[in-house]
Amino acid sequence: MTWENVNLHVNFAVAPVPVPVFSVDSVRFNGLRVVDWFLRELMTKHTDKKEGEEATLWLTFDQIRAIEIDGRPYDVSHVGCTATRARRNKRKWMRWSGDALYDWHTQTFTIPSGGSVIGGFVEMDFTAWDDFNGDMPEKIGFCRVEMHVELGWNDSIAVPDLMSL
Repeated sequence: MTWENVNLHVNFAVAPVPVPVFSVDSVRFNGLRVVDWFLRELMTKHTDKKEGEEATLWLTFDQIRAIEIDGRPYDVSHVGCTATRARRNKRKWMRWSGDALYDWHTQTFTIPSGGSVIGGFVEMDFTAWDDFNGDMPEKIGFCRVEMHVELGWNDSIAVPDLMSL
C-alpha cells in the first residue's frame, strides 16, 4: 500500500492569498521539500488506514514562519496535507528456460528426471513494474507469485525539521 493524491495546504499569514496555486514540490523549508515531512509521517505513523481512506495532517507553527514557494519566501501560520491510501496491482513477466514440457490439455509443466528450469531476472523495484487492473488468471504459464508490499519511508531522504517550528 502507498499514498496517492497528496496535496499540501498552506495557510498564509496575509490576505488575499499571494499564491493560490502551487506544486507540492515547490513548497520548501530550508531548501527541503515540506511534503517529504508529511510523507514520512503518513508512511510511519498512519499505516492503519485502509485502501481508499483519506488522511489529513495539520502542523500549526508557534509563530509565523517563512516557507518558500517557487523559491520565494511567504509568511505562513500552518501547513497541512491530505492524501489517500491506495493499493496498486502490478505485474511483471519473467523469462523461464530449461527442460520442462508443457501439457496444453492439463495446463501443467513436467520436468524430467535430472532436468532443470531456471527463472530469469525480476526487477525488485515494484514501482517500475507495469500497472495491472485486470483479473488475475488462475494459471499463468508455470508460476504465479503474489506479493503484498507495504511501501515504507526511505530514511536517506532529507526531511525539514518542521516540528522545531
